[in-house]
Amino acid sequence: MPPLYASQSVPAALFWTTYTVWYLLEMVTFFRLRAPKGVTNRDRGSRTALLSGLWSGVFVGFAAAFAAPFATITAYRNALFYIGIALMVIGVVIRQYAIAVLGRYHTMDVTTRQDQPLVEAGPYRWVRHPSYSGAFLTVIGILLCSTNWLSLTGLALMAAGYGYRIWVEERALAAHLGQPYLDYMRRTKRLVPFVL
Repeated sequence: MPPLYASQSVPAALFWTTYTVWYLLEMVTFFRLRAPKGVTNRDRGSRTALLSGLWSGVFVGFAAAFAAPFATITAYRNALFYIGIALMVIGVVIRQYAIAVLGRYHTMDVTTRQDQPLVEAGPYRWVRHPSYSGAFLTVIGILLCSTNWLSLTGLALMAAGYGYRIWVEERALAAHLGQPYLDYMRRTKRLVPFVL
């Protein structure tokens, strides 16, 4: 059974509109957030890992939805689809809000700079990587919209890429910011407030 975004006009329009908005915002972020001069690059290939995990996870989700109709989730299919749309929208809002709060300190590569503060405003009060939390919610939404059990395996690829990125980023910030960042790490979770 094909996914709803391939077979029904209203769900398809809703999904592809939401997906396109997310995709365009990600492209704007990618091209706008280049590391400025005067920063120390500490990326260690994490940008490549992050982008590879993200896009291969989305690809697996789409591929499984079309190539493995035997794995279609039939129970509560419409509800899962609309929950997926809601997660996509919430994820985009959280990610864009986190990027706005971090401002000029948000880059695609892991970098540090001399004047870098420890940002604890907005969503950074609750988690250390809210823009990644938003990305996860968006991709979980995309995979749920596929209503296919095998599509959900795409999340593992994304988790691997983001897991490496978080590891690199936290080591770099702890080395650069020192004890204040270590204290911040003790007070907050990585992605989900009070949980993870």
